Amino acid sequence: EAHRMPNLKALGLEHCIFWGADYPHFDCTYPGAVAELEEHLSPLEPHLADLVRHGNAARFIGLPRDN
Repeated sequence: EAHRMPNLKALGLEHCIFWGADYPHFDCTYPGAVAELEEHLSPLEPHLADLVRHGNAARFIGLPRDN
């Protein structure tokens, strides 16, 4: 839920949350999914937004980290 995003770090959840989309389901927000994501992430510090946007998902599925 978007209104909870600013509390991720305070709750210790910054490494537990990643973004998912319903595309290609009929009720997804396509083509506005990226804009919606950025709106939800806008209250976060950039490094936290990066974790939610891609870092946590990459770690979850075992992709190599960028250095």
